[in-house]
Order: sequence, then structure tokens, then C-alpha cells
Amino acid sequence: YAMSDDGIGALLYFEHATYRPLNFNGLHFDFEIAHYRADGSLICKQVCTPGGYEHIVSSEAYSFALVTPLNMLPEGNFKLQ
Repeated sequence: YAMSDDGIGALLYFEHATYRPLNFNGLHFDFEIAHYRADGSLICKQVCTPGGYEHIVSSEAYSFALVTPLNMLPEGNFKLQ
């Protein structure tokens, strides 16, 4: 888990690709989440509302998940450096 320097987003990294469901019921604002493969290619993006207790899932195993406030998620693939 890593938070951006400006505190605007969080990156979750899994050493092995996973289908692990995520839950962000502690957030108090609309947010977006994107799931990415190990090579940084985008699997899916979702918009979520605060206070939800449902688990957020990906359509396939993912290695990264990026969470940001609504409309701040980058477009396209994740650039790995």
C-alpha cells in the first residue's frame, strides 16, 4: 500500500495476481478504483459511493489497484517505472 505524495490517491500492490475483493467503507467521498495487470495494463475502472459495504471485485486477477477521489483517476494503462 502506498499513498501519493499529495494524499490524493492510494496504490495497492500484490506480489502475486489476486482476485481479492476490496472494501473501502471508511471513505466519506465518491471515489474511483482501477485494477491493473502486472504489466500495468488496465483491467477495469469502477466508480464507488461512500459508506458502501459491498466488496469491489475485478473481472480477472490483478496486481495493482489504484484508488482516487472521483474524476482524478488517470486514463488508460498504469505506467511502471
